[in-house]
Amino acid sequence: MFSFLNPMFLWAAAAAMVPLVLHLMQRRRTVRLQFSTVRFLKMAQKRSSNRIRMENFILWLIRTALMLLLAAAFAMPMLRTSAFGGFLRRAQRDVAIIIDASYSMGYSLGRDTVWDRALDCAAAIIEGLDDGDQVCLFAAYDNVKPVVEQLNGDRFFVSSQVRTLALGKTTSRLCPAVLAAYSSLTQEPRRREREIHIITDGQALAWDGFGSSDTNRPPAPAATNDAGAASATNATGDLEMWQPGKIDKRTVFFVTTLGAPAPENVTPIDAEIQPPLLLADTSPQLRVKLSHTGPNMNTTVKVFIDEKEVGSRAAVLGESGDDLTFAIPPHPPGVHIGKIQTLPDNLAFDNDFHFLLRVREALPTLCVGEPDDAFYVLKALNAGLSADSTMRVKLIGVPELGKEDLLSYACVFLCNGLPLPTQAEALQLEQYVKNGGLLVIFPGDRAGMGDYQIMTSLPGYPSALVEIPPSLRRKMLRWEKPQHPILRTLKLGPGGAPVITVSRRLDWDSFQPGAETLIMMGEREPFMVSRDFGRGRVIMLAVPGDRSWSSFPLSPFFLPLLHQIVQFGAGIMGSQIYMPTTRSLPLSECLPTAQASSLLQDPDRKNVPVRSSIVEGKTVLRADDLLTPGIYWISKTSGGSDMEPAFDLNVERSESNLAPIKREDIPKRIGLDRVNVASDKEELMRIIKDFRVGQTLGEVFLWIAFILSIVEVFYANLKARAAPSLVDRLGVEASGKVTAGKAEGGEEAAA
Repeated sequence: MFSFLNPMFLWAAAAAMVPLVLHLMQRRRTVRLQFSTVRFLKMAQKRSSNRIRMENFILWLIRTALMLLLAAAFAMPMLRTSAFGGFLRRAQRDVAIIIDASYSMGYSLGRDTVWDRALDCAAAIIEGLDDGDQVCLFAAYDNVKPVVEQLNGDRFFVSSQVRTLALGKTTSRLCPAVLAAYSSLTQEPRRREREIHIITDGQALAWDGFGSSDTNRPPAPAATNDAGAASATNATGDLEMWQPGKIDKRTVFFVTTLGAPAPENVTPIDAEIQPPLLLADTSPQLRVKLSHTGPNMNTTVKVFIDEKEVGSRAAVLGESGDDLTFAIPPHPPGVHIGKIQTLPDNLAFDNDFHFLLRVREALPTLCVGEPDDAFYVLKALNAGLSADSTMRVKLIGVPELGKEDLLSYACVFLCNGLPLPTQAEALQLEQYVKNGGLLVIFPGDRAGMGDYQIMTSLPGYPSALVEIPPSLRRKMLRWEKPQHPILRTLKLGPGGAPVITVSRRLDWDSFQPGAETLIMMGEREPFMVSRDFGRGRVIMLAVPGDRSWSSFPLSPFFLPLLHQIVQFGAGIMGSQIYMPTTRSLPLSECLPTAQASSLLQDPDRKNVPVRSSIVEGKTVLRADDLLTPGIYWISKTSGGSDMEPAFDLNVERSESNLAPIKREDIPKRIGLDRVNVASDKEELMRIIKDFRVGQTLGEVFLWIAFILSIVEVFYANLKARAAPSLVDRLGVEASGKVTAGKAEGGEEAAA
């Protein structure tokens, strides 16, 4: 179907009458000669006149076509390139718009950001729709947000919804958003043109949900007997994963990549404190891992503790590595707020990396059991000695366990503490371990094999209490995992491996998944086994902490081993200096001191709703949509007068990798042929115009007119030279007889 962008120039087609008028006004020139008779002249004149008229008619056609082509070229005719949809009206369309809302869209391009251009681009697409067109709108965060889920013909409403979108603080995945958009387009089976617009910054990461570039082509249609079922599947468009073969052929993709063609970015992606256990006199080291996009570059990284700069280092990224180490000065006991900062760049959102330093004054340790059972443990941990000791040991009885706040302790020793009074104490201990605590279990005479079954966190359930004959009681201890943090720094004395006397021991037939034996007794007898449980760990020994079964408490390795266990437990609780932002955070696990009445605030000091629910008789607290990076604050009361740092969150740094996808790879990733890619709004509008309105033929018509003008000039000159004049066609013999020469057909005309 043709249309014209400048129809006023069609009036110039009237110039096609000029060649006709000129040809009609052209007069034949006659050569006058004095002859006795004109009979032969009239005969020759008739033949020549017929030929001239035929030649002039061809020239008139060429010149008329030339004038018409020039007029049409300036009128800019358009030819639709999409399906016509109807001969008397323009085809209507259903349009889905997907906007990448990841934080990388905040990349600055000078006066504005990629996000600003994305919103302008979406608004331009909506404004370009006509009456009868319908549109839906989706935002691609780390999940899909249906802004306008159902197709809507109110363009002003949808355009207003575009302006309400906020830039996200997460990564984005385009594939789930495209599947959701396609599902909305195919809710109602109707014959309308379908368009899916993807507006992104061109980051390669967002396209990971689509298939590989070589294998993601539409499969050849397979023969099937259930044609109705296949068509129903295509009609609904309810796809759980990207399958190009199930995308309707009427669907056309428009992808606009608005990001910088060669983005540059530097960001901290990880931080680690060594040693993980920080005491007041500890000067730790902070290891910072950096990531960058773009060519090798120079940068400067600064470290702040409690808003005070404590370190600054320059680095050349891409040459000497992306890891930096900072020496952190000692800090007083408490929670200290840390921040790693890189130089300002075009993506400011990921320049800061937050962390918390928890410095302990001492290592609080809890012993649960009777004084006789815990006597050697207390002595080994220096209980009751000098005030400057790093150990703070407290002894309680088993009945008092339920009243104790276990989360304030670096390690809990259960010395012949089984059986527990109720199931509640078992759940209390397991919750403590899940939250990052270390539980050490010394067996005893009071517990039977069935009493261990109450705890699901054990490395294994003992199967028997083995009596050892006197001749076999000398046992050598062997480090099964010498590189484990508990054993790595334990030095063997002059006598080599320790030897103890054992009269009784626990025996295990099997262990739980994930359990490992740290120390063996003899050749194949486990002495100390360990198992990770939640964020913490459970350690279980085969002998008690007193002398009732063995001489282990008198061994020179007993005291350093217990010290290493306590320090290891304190390191577990203090090793996590940050967490990633999340949609849902169980406060009961990461912040066990939180209560239902606690007030939680985000880094902007806005209150965060906390949900509470009862699970297995216990109150579980949960906070949702913790997406703002920084330090979160909590108070034990609803008034908020005792706010203190609770935890810190950092965004997932994979989104900071701004490596762009190649333009030619986008159609390969999508796996379809009808994919149009633009790099800015203007190019997108041209592509849409060519698709919806058509392609102009003005330039084509000008080239045809140019060729015709050349043909006209050559043809006119050729005929002007080749055609003889009337005088040349007539001849006069010596006798005075006039002859007409040769006729056109090769015949001789005699006078």
